[in-house]
Amino acid sequence: MGIPVKNLEIFEELQQDELDMVSNYAKSLIRNRVPHTTSYYKFQEARKRMLAKNPMTDEDIDKVIYEDSEE
Repeated sequence: MGIPVKNLEIFEELQQDELDMVSNYAKSLIRNRVPHTTSYYKFQEARKRMLAKNPMTDEDIDKVIYEDSEE
């Protein structure tokens, strides 16, 4: 599965702990195939912490995440 350049740039800007969190969450979803696991809740907590230090709103981030999937 290829990653569009725009999305790749987002991953390249992540700090190592953020990249680890995204990777672990993705692995958890694949392994468990259940959206609301312990990993899911840990991801949501980490996301809230990162939103607190990010100037983008939650809606802005969701828009960026989902804009390619709507095409």
